[in-house]
Amino acid sequence: MYEVDKLQHLGEIIGKDLAGFRLAPVFWLELEHGCMGNFPALIAGSREIIFTSDRSTLRVVWGELPRKSAKIRSQFALVHQQSGIAFPLYAVLTGEVEAEEMTPIHIRSKEDLERMISHTKEPFAWAPGLIDFEDKSMTRDPDFGC
Repeated sequence: MYEVDKLQHLGEIIGKDLAGFRLAPVFWLELEHGCMGNFPALIAGSREIIFTSDRSTLRVVWGELPRKSAKIRSQFALVHQQSGIAFPLYAVLTGEVEAEEMTPIHIRSKEDLERMISHTKEPFAWAPGLIDFEDKSMTRDPDFGC
């Protein structure tokens, strides 16, 4: 058996009983633009993308970000809700990353995100890279599906 909290790579659970894991979508916010590259919402001061298992939970993040045109992205992952980790499958299935090297992502609950907001002045930020035009006519809210 393996200890879920100590998993470092997807390869550690290959061929093992996946009790506690389920195939489910994970969601994140990303800037909508016509350029190459991805610019997701991050935990400020880090390179950690904010992933959730509930699309509507992203409203909490959206309320704390500078207004820019954005969309909600999703992909399927092996999610272990109790420990708050997941292994996205797209990169493994397309061969971008070997399964043995895939590292887990953190799945943030609404409570986690609200706690960050209550303890930090600016808890979230957009990934750097796009020039900020400050054109408010280019701002479009994402579809939270609710």
